[in-house]
Amino acid sequence: MIARDPERFVFRHHPLLGTMVEIVIVDTSEERARAASDVAVAEIERLENTFSMYRPDSELSRWKVDELDDPSDEFCAVMAGALHWQSNSEGRFNPLAGRFSRVWADAESNGAIPTDDELAIIADAIFEPRYAIDDGIPKRTRDCTDLNLNALAKGFIVDAAATLAAATSSPVGVLVSAGGDMRQLGAQPTAIGIENPLRRYDNEPPVATVSLHNAGLATSGGAHRGFRIAGHSYSHALDARTGQPIDQQASISVVAPDAMTADAIATNAHALAPRDAVAMVEAMPEAACLVIDSDGAVHTDRTWEQLAVS
Repeated sequence: MIARDPERFVFRHHPLLGTMVEIVIVDTSEERARAASDVAVAEIERLENTFSMYRPDSELSRWKVDELDDPSDEFCAVMAGALHWQSNSEGRFNPLAGRFSRVWADAESNGAIPTDDELAIIADAIFEPRYAIDDGIPKRTRDCTDLNLNALAKGFIVDAAATLAAATSSPVGVLVSAGGDMRQLGAQPTAIGIENPLRRYDNEPPVATVSLHNAGLATSGGAHRGFRIAGHSYSHALDARTGQPIDQQASISVVAPDAMTADAIATNAHALAPRDAVAMVEAMPEAACLVIDSDGAVHTDRTWEQLAVS
């Protein structure tokens, strides 16, 4: 019998994690590939329920009202990660920054831009962490009603799904992609095209292509989503230090050892000027970035240039 060459099987699921989830399995058997994809989807659904802001029975919702007696390892890991990044990002990463989004959404409804004073009051109120980690368990120290884990949880879920899929029948390769978050595992790298955030057309070529190998990738940007107020558009990406829309970067893409870390770094660096963002990521071991500024110019660090596919 002649052995089959591995094939690329693509499975798409929508809605999942609030977006289109694409799972790519490289294997010699479609049956095994489908089984690996099914395992990944089940893990995504399980963890989506853990971190949901909208389900009253999710771990996050129950923790906020002190009704979670035995938090899962996954919940504790993401909470610890969020606290770490809030404490070490000079305010650029903040799990309470969703308060700013609500203010801007209200402003869109009312037709009045939020005042600097209004945003400054919120920035001051949310700057300090509102929980601590005690023997690995997150403990509330102040009101956490507005806390959300969106900036990390999706990357964590993508990592977990890819890891489980890769352990199912040992496929040659796995790629799990959910919106701007990806995790690749396997013997061979995968070439990933980076979308031009200023020209999102079906036939628009990628601005760059990067080789992703046993690593994660996250893209943060707000060029095509935002708030429309009094005839003007404002990015939905808001600086967690000030509540002001981020307008120096159209997007930032970060490669890191896993998708959750890439998520955190991208959120952290997105609030900086492009050159400062590149310098910050360049100082981080095993991380790389590509920044597209508001004029469409591309900025990369040395590690990204080594990963680039021509």
